[in-house]
Amino acid sequence: MTDFGRVLKVNFDISLRSSLILASVYLLFVPLIRGTANLDALRSAQCLEQSTAIIGAIIMVPLTSPEQSEGVRELISARSLAVWKILLVKVIMALLLITALVMEFSEVMIYRGSSFPFFRFVAGTVISAAALGSTGLVAAVISRSVITGALTSVGYYMLNYLGVISEGNPLYLFSMSAGDFSVKLWLAAISVLMLLVSTIRMR
Repeated sequence: MTDFGRVLKVNFDISLRSSLILASVYLLFVPLIRGTANLDALRSAQCLEQSTAIIGAIIMVPLTSPEQSEGVRELISARSLAVWKILLVKVIMALLLITALVMEFSEVMIYRGSSFPFFRFVAGTVISAAALGSTGLVAAVISRSVITGALTSVGYYMLNYLGVISEGNPLYLFSMSAGDFSVKLWLAAISVLMLLVSTIRMR
C-alpha cells in the first residue's frame, strides 16, 4: 500500500467510519419517519432536502475531532503531512461518501415509485448536505469543539426549517422544494468558501 493509500485508510478509520455508520442508520429510519414511496417531485424534494441532507452534518462536523486531541495534534505536527492537507483529504472523502449515500437513497425512492429528476435532485441534495456540514465544520475548526460545530449545524437547519432563512436567500437549504434550483449555485459557492476557511484555519 502506498503512503497516500495509508493516509486514506487511517483517516477513514479514525474520522469517517463511525460517522458513515451513523448516517447509514439514520437513513434507514427516514422512510419510517416521513415515507419515501410514491412521492411526486415536490414531496421528493422535501424529503431529500429536509431529511436526507442532514447526513452532511453527521459526516462532516466530526472530521476534526481527532485533531482536537492535543496528543494527536503533536503527533501529526511531527509528521511531514500538514494538518490542513489531512483535513482537505478528509473533506473530499466525506463529500464522496455523502454523494454515494444520497444517490443510493434516491435510487431506493425511485424503486419505491417516487418520481423526480434523479441527477438534478441528487446534486441539489448533496449541495444542501455540504452546506449544512461545512457550516458546522468551520464552527468546529474555529472553536476547536465538535459540539459547537454540531450546534451550529442544528441552528442553521432550524433557521431554515422555521422560515427565518427562506426563499430567495442564498443560504436557503430547501430551494428545490420551492422550485428554484438557482439558489443551489450560491449555496455551493458558499459551501466551498466555508470549506476553504476550514482548511486554511487548520494551517
